[in-house]
Amino acid sequence: MLHIIGKCMILMGATVLGLQHAAGLRHRVSCLKEFLTALERLERELAFALLPVDVLLCQMQAGTRGAAHRFFSSCEERFCKRGEERLEEIWSEEMQKIPLPLCEEDRTLLQEIGSILGRYDGDSQQLAFQRIHSRLEESIQKAKEESERMGKVYCVLGITVGMFCVILV
Repeated sequence: MLHIIGKCMILMGATVLGLQHAAGLRHRVSCLKEFLTALERLERELAFALLPVDVLLCQMQAGTRGAAHRFFSSCEERFCKRGEERLEEIWSEEMQKIPLPLCEEDRTLLQEIGSILGRYDGDSQQLAFQRIHSRLEESIQKAKEESERMGKVYCVLGITVGMFCVILV
C-alpha cells in the first residue's frame, strides 16, 4: 500500500512540476500585457498633457495588477522620496529587484521606458513609446506562441517523467 502511495506521489510531483513551468510561461504573457496596458495609458496621458513623472507613474500603477503593479508602485514610492537618484536609476534597480516573470530581452525592452520617461518633450516621448509599444506587442506575440507550444511540452514531459519514475521504482 505504501509503495503504491509513493508511486502516486512521484507521478503527481512530476506532473505538478510540468504544470508549474507551463504556468510560468503564461505568467510571462500576462505580465507583458500589464506593461503594455500601462504603456498605452501613458501614451494617452502624454497625448493630452505633459504631466509630471510622479503623476505618470501613479497613472501607470492604477491600471495594472500583479507584478507590474508592484513594480510601478515601488518606482513611484522611490521617485517621490528620492534624493539624488534619477528616474532611470530607480527604474533600472526596481526592474532587477522586483521578481518579474520576464526574460532578459523583455527586461531590456522595458528598461527603455525608464530611460525615456520624463527626459524629452511630449512629442519625442510619444514617438519613442510608440516604437516600444510595437516591439512590446511583438514580444507578447512571441511569448504567447512559446507558451502555447512549450506549455504543452512541459505538461506532457512532466507526466512522462513521472510515469518513467513510477516504472523504475
